[in-house]
Amino acid sequence: MFDLLHIADEWAALDPGSVAGRLQEIVDVLITFIHSGDPQQQRQDPTLRARTAAFEGLSARLRAPLQGEQAGIPTPASWDEFSPNYSWASLAPGPGRRNAEVRVNFSDINLRGVRVRGARLSGLMWQGACLDYAEFNNCVLDEGNFKGAYLDSTTFSGSLKWCTFSHAHVNALIVQQADMRGSDFTMCDLSMSLFEDSKLEECDFRGAILVAANLNGCSYDANTFDGATIDERTVFPDGSSLQEVGKAEICERWPGIIIKEAVF
Repeated sequence: MFDLLHIADEWAALDPGSVAGRLQEIVDVLITFIHSGDPQQQRQDPTLRARTAAFEGLSARLRAPLQGEQAGIPTPASWDEFSPNYSWASLAPGPGRRNAEVRVNFSDINLRGVRVRGARLSGLMWQGACLDYAEFNNCVLDEGNFKGAYLDSTTFSGSLKWCTFSHAHVNALIVQQADMRGSDFTMCDLSMSLFEDSKLEECDFRGAILVAANLNGCSYDANTFDGATIDERTVFPDGSSLQEVGKAEICERWPGIIIKEAVF
């Protein structure tokens, strides 16, 4: 695995354009290995450590794809096995090195408990992935698609603008000083989740469950809470709660909220 990453670094440093096919083959092998875990397997997973190392090594080399005329990204029709679960990214071995455009697919992976720091993984597909207890610290995950992903006690910090979390399997999500502007949390169970001093402007919480969730200190302009469920333990971005200000004021401040009696 590490030899493959080393070879990819050497080839990309020489001329990524002339070896694009070979670089894609290396990425495909690593992606296949990362996918070899069952996303539903929650306990014994003998290959998890190795697959996590492969993911960490690959994610450290990925960047957002190039834009404009120099992007060099083929159209989907040029790929015989093109799948909507694949995303484009730049393979960048190090500072100042030239980039190669590759396809990656992180949908349905099982990387329970993975810890990643400083990765720049914009615009990638994570649908159905098992990321329970994972930590993405100071990562750039803008425009990521986490629809249907498993995010039990997952920690996010960094930039997650315009991400999709709708219908994700979430419990006690931890968001620390993250920029999540424009993200979609529709129909997510965010019970007991902590959004600490994060940017939540223009987020969509329609149909979400916010029982015992804490959004205190978050920015919240133009958020939508229609059909979202709260209880007495829910703390809103402005620090208000049902116990503190009462039902009438909560319903006036946050129209469309559904109030559920707390069970202690």
